[in-house]
Amino acid sequence: MAGIILNGSVIKGLMLNGSSVSAMLNGVKVFPAEEPGPTPVPLPANTIRVRTSDGNPPNKGSASYETATLVEGTTDVYDVYKSGTSFKNLLYNSSNVIEVLGGNTTGITDMSYMFYYIEMLKTVAVFDTSTVSNMDRMFYACTDLKAVPLLNTSLASNTYRMFYGCRSVETGALALYQQMSAHPPFTHGQTFRNCGSSTTTGSAELEQIPSDWK
Repeated sequence: MAGIILNGSVIKGLMLNGSSVSAMLNGVKVFPAEEPGPTPVPLPANTIRVRTSDGNPPNKGSASYETATLVEGTTDVYDVYKSGTSFKNLLYNSSNVIEVLGGNTTGITDMSYMFYYIEMLKTVAVFDTSTVSNMDRMFYACTDLKAVPLLNTSLASNTYRMFYGCRSVETGALALYQQMSAHPPFTHGQTFRNCGSSTTTGSAELEQIPSDWK
């Protein structure tokens, strides 16, 4: 008679309501609960993690980043690093960047032109912007961007043309505007100019944003 197999061992002699459990189950395997996955490793300081379309490091062009390190176990994900507190022009016109997967940006104060004119950029994960004052043209002309990330804008004083020309946006612009409008940046003209204008849901959100923001 087969027994209950638990973690590779046979359990004998168990009874349930006067009957042998091993007889009833006849060799059914009982597996342990699934173990949790590995704990994510924090990114290094002053780092943005991105995915590229061709597996190469982000195109340098006018970008100001210092190093781009391939993430172990991947073929197209890079940790982009720049020292100091300014990420101005970090990935300016890096045409092969398609995703921003996260970042460790605590203490950065300037993100102006950070993703300027990256037409292929489609998705952006939220990363720390709680100390950023300058977001001028941060996502200018990211024409393939699908959603506006709800970034922390509590200290932002300049969001001029931040999402200008992001015409493929489907959602997120209205939520970010509502957050910003509680404490409007001193310079916020054209923050959402044409943002979502080529999509139905994006256009509907854009209509609800006041004209001095677009």
